[in-house]
Amino acid sequence: MQNVTMPAAHHDHIQLKQNLNRRKGSHDRLVKSYEKLRQAMQELIDTSRAPNGADIPAPIVQENLWELDVDDDLWADLTRHGAFQDKDAPKWLTDQPTKQGIRAMLELDRCKEELERLDHERGVMYRWLQLQKEQLHLASGLATAQGESYDTFYYLVLISGKFR
Repeated sequence: MQNVTMPAAHHDHIQLKQNLNRRKGSHDRLVKSYEKLRQAMQELIDTSRAPNGADIPAPIVQENLWELDVDDDLWADLTRHGAFQDKDAPKWLTDQPTKQGIRAMLELDRCKEELERLDHERGVMYRWLQLQKEQLHLASGLATAQGESYDTFYYLVLISGKFR
């Protein structure tokens, strides 16, 4: 009986890589669009068409895109030079319990995703064990039919008992 677990896992890995590569283009476009907007803001500041004290946000390095955190300077640019008073600032930007709540929600989402992955892996392992059990039963039947020694048959029966 052929082992179907490895091809299925390999297929999942290939599909994951394809999905990541497909989305990579849209992320690249977003970073480029962000950089164009930063340049346009800089032009407005240089030509004195921007409000006094206006500042351009920090650049995003494409290689570090996935390392952005809620405390990253990119999000804190709004509070530079007193652009917001404490009462006007959004809670996600200044309120520590809100920031902690956001982090907790993100961690909960990652935990749910991990549970889904583990459930999938459990199913793959269960299917693999079922195949192993079938192969042991087949082998023990062949050993009996071919007149193998009692020791071989007994060993196969002991092993197959572990898969019940």
